[in-house]
Order: sequence, then structure tokens, then C-alpha cells
Amino acid sequence: AREYKTVLPIFKPVSNLILKINPTWQKVVANVQSLPIKTITASNVYSNDYGPEKAIDGLLNTDWAMRGASPATLTLVFHNPELINSIWFLSRKPFETYQGWKKIKAYFFYKDRLILDQDFNFSNASKSQVQNARFKNILVDEIELYLLDPVIVKPNGRPTDHPLDSGYTEILVERGNL
Repeated sequence: AREYKTVLPIFKPVSNLILKINPTWQKVVANVQSLPIKTITASNVYSNDYGPEKAIDGLLNTDWAMRGASPATLTLVFHNPELINSIWFLSRKPFETYQGWKKIKAYFFYKDRLILDQDFNFSNASKSQVQNARFKNILVDEIELYLLDPVIVKPNGRPTDHPLDSGYTEILVERGNL
């Protein structure tokens, strides 16, 4: 364990660069220290089979999905206060469209007090299944995500031929650095 802590600072910048250049979900899971989430709730759920807990279950064959393609809200609550610096999103892709959002407004809370609110714009959300919202290290116990401007086109820019039920296959909250 001691050797690992000595070598980790050397490899962390390299893994961060890899994630910025070509983020695949497999690379994210392999390189990011994720945090357990106590509860997750959603303002809109397609059905019981697509509940918000599916977005944090670690499985790539389950999704949280809402009915339709419109704004939605997700609330994530942690077991304990956590230092975080990033949230990773894996958009669902039931057909040829990445069915996530192009804009997210995030509110970060600690002991019911707003610590930070920040907008994240993902201009490539129709072309990339993996999105990353990075921010300064903050101590939080709850996050509210307002999911705005859903993706409604295929990666080639054409309208989808299938119904859109936006959502995420996985959401991963990254542990911050001390």
C-alpha cells in the first residue's frame, strides 16, 4: 500500500490526460476513484424498470430513463460528507442516439447550505456517450442536478427515428484530491 501511494502521483497526471483525450467508460471506471451514493431520486421516471438507482448500480445493462426528452432533476445524497471534484455521465444509448443532456445546472450542498452552483455545457453530447463535469474540490453531502436541453439528434446531426426517453446508464461521482 505504501508503494502504491508513492507511485500514484506519477501516474495520475497520465491517466487524467487519457481521460481528457478519449474518455471511454471503461477508462473512467479504471482510473477514477468513485464515491458511493446513499440515495438518488428523479423528477421523472419512465417506469419501475428504469428507476434512478439504475444510474448508480455499476451495471452497463441497466439505465435510468425518463419518459420523453425534456428537462429533469436528479438528487444525489451521500452517506457522509465527501470531497469531490468531478461527475461523470454515461448517456443511455438504446438506439442510435446518445440520450443524455447538453446542459446541466448543478447545485452542491453541505449541511443544507448551498456551497456552489455551476453550469456545465456539453456541446459534444450528441457525438460522445461520456461527459465529464469538472469543478474545484468541494465538500458536499448532496447534489441537485438540473438536466436541461436534451440531445435529440443522432451523432451525425440528423433527427432520431426512435422515441426519445432521456437518461443515463451510469453516473459516477469522483473523489476530490486533498
